[in-house]
Amino acid sequence: MAQNGAASAWGILSPIWQGISHTYIRSTINDDMSWVNYRAAGMGEIVDRFRWEGGCIAEHVSIRSTWLHCLIHLSID
Repeated sequence: MAQNGAASAWGILSPIWQGISHTYIRSTINDDMSWVNYRAAGMGEIVDRFRWEGGCIAEHVSIRSTWLHCLIHLSID
């Protein structure tokens, strides 16, 4: 089970992500939220959403979705 902190995230993700090709598509920032859109081989298009507090990531959600889908939800919220 994942724990809070960089060491836990690194320990879980580094063996998985090491061999996967990533292609950056775009990113944006709005107030305390940021989004990174990329394509990962074998996984498709992904949008990672980050909520920031005091310069640190307070929340992260990885969504297998398109940028447009995420923007529609942003405009509704």
